[in-house]
Amino acid sequence: MPPLLTVRAAAIVTGLCEETIRRAIRAGRLEAYRRHRATRIRPDALNAYMDSYLCPASDQISHSSNYIGGRGQSSGGRKASAGVSRLALRMRSALDRH
Repeated sequence: MPPLLTVRAAAIVTGLCEETIRRAIRAGRLEAYRRHRATRIRPDALNAYMDSYLCPASDQISHSSNYIGGRGQSSGGRKASAGVSRLALRMRSALDRH
């Protein structure tokens, strides 16, 4: 059985804030276990969460001065790609090292 991660370790591995990890657990988007007053996360559950993770702001259109009229969205408003995100790849490689 792979070692379980703490909230802090999961945050470091993914590059996310600890509170973001805790919110995902409370919302039921990330599976975690409470043991002896500590929250533990399985690496495969963290992988599944990162595969589905989407920043809420990435779906918004930026109306800043760098807006390109004919193309619609500015560089700040790109939608998430359908493929695996760079963050998920970085998180996976960090998990493989541990």
